[in-house]
Amino acid sequence: MWGIVLSVLLMMPFTAPDSTAQTSPSEPDHTMSEMSVDMSTDMPMSVPMGNKVFSEFSHHLAGAFVLVMALGEMSLVLPVTALAWARVLLPLSMLGAGIYLLIWSDIDAWPFVEGLYKPFLIGDWETIQHKLYAVLLLTTGMIELLRRRGRLEKPGWRVPLPLFSIVGGLLLFLHAHHVYAGMEVILLHHRIMGTTAILAGCCKLVPDVFGPSSGPAGNPGRPAWDLVWGILLLQVGLELMLYFE
Repeated sequence: MWGIVLSVLLMMPFTAPDSTAQTSPSEPDHTMSEMSVDMSTDMPMSVPMGNKVFSEFSHHLAGAFVLVMALGEMSLVLPVTALAWARVLLPLSMLGAGIYLLIWSDIDAWPFVEGLYKPFLIGDWETIQHKLYAVLLLTTGMIELLRRRGRLEKPGWRVPLPLFSIVGGLLLFLHAHHVYAGMEVILLHHRIMGTTAILAGCCKLVPDVFGPSSGPAGNPGRPAWDLVWGILLLQVGLELMLYFE
């Protein structure tokens, strides 16, 4: 719960930008008509409501993936009989979320709209960041899958997972969205999720980097850190499931 408290403390009030144009009553306003033409040609989405349902569904699906990760991680440290394949739930969920995000992150971008390079040409940073998240998920998920199957045994391979959580949380504070009514709610959600992800990554990074050993015998405090990591992952999943615009 201390993650929620710290999240609230980091919240700052947002004010929506004043979109009213200062035009003379005697002159026709050509600005809105020109903007509508540009949006119809460059941005195929009709109105924000069209993207709203799709965006909320994507966040909720991502939340389901994160909940699976959290339950798998918590089953490894709680006094319960963990299934043998519980340790691969996190990397497999990361790979599944990465594949979904790479293809279906935005309905106004590739592959729905021709041209994988188009977001870079028009400066659509929201789409670019979504694809970047997909690449990070796929890369980290593959590393973690190989590590948990015993293919990558060096201690340094433990770092990408908590580092992804920290970097991903920081990127949420910079995540761009198309400006429309309700933007302050989206920014609020991102700040809460970003703070929780950063805290989770730090809890995972501390025993992996500074602990004397990866096993409970050499590092008695590790199970507690791993439990907090799982709880914070669970919180991120719930925050994504409750996301709305």
